[in-house]
Amino acid sequence: MPSLMVLATVTVFGSASTPASAVAITSPSTLPSGVVGTFYSTSLAATGGTAPYRWTWITCSGACNTGLGFDATLSNNSTDGKLNGTPVNAGTSIFGFRVTDAKGATATANLGITILSTPPPLAITSSGALPGGVASTSYSTSLTATGGTTPYNWAIKSCSGVCNAGLSLSPAGVLSGTPINSGTSTYSVGIIDATGQSASGSVNLTIAAATSSSTANYFVSPSGSNSNPCTQTSPCATPDYVVNNKAAAGDTVQVAAGTYNYGSEVHFSKSGTAGKYITLTCATRGACKIQSSVSGNSTVIACDSMGGAGIDVGTGAGSGDVIDSNLVYDIGWAVPSCNGKNTVHGIDFETNGGATGTITNNIVYHVLGGWGIQFQGASVGTTGSVIANNLLFSNGNGGIVFNEVGGTLDYNTVVNNTILVNGTNQSKCGIYEYAVSGTHNVYNNNDAYGNAGGDYCFSKGSQNAGISVNPSLGTTFVNWQANGSGDYHEKAGSPTINNGRSSTGAPKDDMDGNPRPQGAAYDIGAYESPN
Repeated sequence: MPSLMVLATVTVFGSASTPASAVAITSPSTLPSGVVGTFYSTSLAATGGTAPYRWTWITCSGACNTGLGFDATLSNNSTDGKLNGTPVNAGTSIFGFRVTDAKGATATANLGITILSTPPPLAITSSGALPGGVASTSYSTSLTATGGTTPYNWAIKSCSGVCNAGLSLSPAGVLSGTPINSGTSTYSVGIIDATGQSASGSVNLTIAAATSSSTANYFVSPSGSNSNPCTQTSPCATPDYVVNNKAAAGDTVQVAAGTYNYGSEVHFSKSGTAGKYITLTCATRGACKIQSSVSGNSTVIACDSMGGAGIDVGTGAGSGDVIDSNLVYDIGWAVPSCNGKNTVHGIDFETNGGATGTITNNIVYHVLGGWGIQFQGASVGTTGSVIANNLLFSNGNGGIVFNEVGGTLDYNTVVNNTILVNGTNQSKCGIYEYAVSGTHNVYNNNDAYGNAGGDYCFSKGSQNAGISVNPSLGTTFVNWQANGSGDYHEKAGSPTINNGRSSTGAPKDDMDGNPRPQGAAYDIGAYESPN
C-alpha cells in the first residue's frame, strides 16, 4: 500500500526575553563616617531588578543614631536611597536596609556607620614629588588630604625655586595650567576644612623643558661657545654676540633655558627691516635669565639719555619692535649714573622718530628707581603702539608713563594690564599721561590699585571698563604677594571676570596664551579666567 510522507517547514516569528537579574544592594558594608553635630549625607546603591527602587530601614543595632534618616526627614523609607541628617551621638551603628524593586523583588544588607565625637585630625597626604610635567604642555594633578570635615579649601601659601606662573591651585585642590618654564618648584600648600581646622604641607613639582623642533637660524646655550657656528648641536654662548655678529634681517635666534651672566650692559646693536625682524626668543618661555653673578653689580642695565632700563629700546623712524614675555625685577638705582641720571626703568621704549612698538605679556616688579614701563616719543599717522597683558607692581616711580617728546603721542592702546601698588619711592601713578596732547589713546580693561600718585592720571585720556580693587582683600588673585612669589591668576569669583569690554587693539589672548574672551565678556587685567 503506498505511503504518503508530508514534509513541512514551520517558521515561528517572535522574540525571546532574558530574565532580569536579581536585585542586590551594592553599597559597601562600611559607609562613610560622620561627626556629631555635623550634617551627614550618603547615598545607598543597588543593581538588578526593575527600577524604580524603594528603600527601607528595617533594623538597627549599636549606637543607632537617632539623628539619621532618609531624605533629611528621619523617615525610614525613601525612593532615592539618600541617608542623611545631623548625628546626635557618637558610636557605630549597624543598620539593616531593604530595597524593593518595581515588581516587588527585595534584597537586604547590613551596613555600618561610625559617628565620631570630634573630626579626625586634618592632614595633607600629598607629599614629596608630584607627577612631573613638560613646559608649554597642559598639566593637571589633584592634591589629597584625610581627616577633618569636608569640603576642603586649598591654597598655595608660598613657593621657592622656579615658581611657575602658568600654574594655579583651585580651592578643590587641583593644581593645573600650562607651565611656562622648566625646573623644580617647591610649593608650601595649606588646607582648611569646613570647621576651620587647617593643615600645611610641602610638595615638589619638576617641569621638563619642551622638546625643541625649532626652525631658528641660530642657537644659544649657557654651555655653548661664541667660537662655535651657533647651530643647534654646536650653539654659541651669549645672545647679544649672535644677534650683533651672526643674525641678518628676518633671522630668528633661539636661546636655550638657563642663566646668562654678564658683568656689564647687554647691547643689541643690529636691527632688522620692516617686515623682516630679527627675533630673539627663549626656547622655554620665562626660563632664560640674564643677570650679573657679582653681588651689588649696578651695570647690567642699558643706559640712554633718560637714564637706564632693564630692557631699553631706542629706535628711529622704523616700526615693529616687539617686547614680549619678559620678566624684569629687582633693579636698583643707577650708581654710577646713566648719562647723569640715576633713574632706571623696567622697560624703556623711546620711539624718537615716531616708531611704533608692541609691549606685551611682561612681568615687571621691584624696579626701585623708575617706571615699570616708560614709553617716550611721538606717534605717526593713526596707528600707534600697543601695551597689553603686562603685570606691573611694586615699582619705584609708577606703573606706565607716556612721555610726549618731539610731536603728538596719539592712537596708542593700553589694555588689560594689571598695575598694583607702584610709586613706592616717587609716589607716581598707575597709568600716567605726562604732557600728552593726543586725544585718541585708548585705555581699557586695566586693573589698577594702590598706586601712590593715583591709579589713573590723564591729561587727555580716560579709563574705560577698568577696576580698582585692593589685592590684599583676597578676592582678586589666587595668591597675591607683593614680593613676586604669588600667583596672580584670577581667583574664582574675582570682580575682574567678565567685567571688561572689547576694543580695537585688545589682545586676542591673555598672558598665558589663552583666547579672550572665555566667558560672557572680556576679563580685566593680564589674565583671562576659564570660569
